[in-house]
Amino acid sequence: LVGYCTRYDNPEDEKRPCSFRISALKSVRREKSKSAFLKESLWKQLSQTIASRGVQFMVGNEAEIHVKLTKAGVNKYRRQTHLRPPLVRELDGTYVFRCTTAQAEFYFFKFGKDAEILLPMDLRERFKSMYEAAANIYQLRETLQ
Repeated sequence: LVGYCTRYDNPEDEKRPCSFRISALKSVRREKSKSAFLKESLWKQLSQTIASRGVQFMVGNEAEIHVKLTKAGVNKYRRQTHLRPPLVRELDGTYVFRCTTAQAEFYFFKFGKDAEILLPMDLRERFKSMYEAAANIYQLRETLQ
């Protein structure tokens, strides 16, 4: 389900594009004073957001994501097109993408050692923590045997 939303507790909040899984909705209420139809300008803006981000990553702000890719990482990027973020530019082996951090996490985490997140730092730290947690599980299993 795609549309515009505001925070429930702040109806004066700026409307922004959003998407929801219908199966995850807890409740739906009808508002008599509002139309379900979008004005043409909002529909055009929503269509552009869907085209640039995809339905899955409509929520959140886009950022420049700087990634150092190995040769194998470049090949993975070329082959794995599902939910791939668009490349903005390449600078001396550093690839810059414009997408949400959620999309970068979802897409690049599976690259393992073939993709190093350089910026933003909070995303880099999140990758580091997730990889360390995964490595710790394997270390624990080795000591049990």
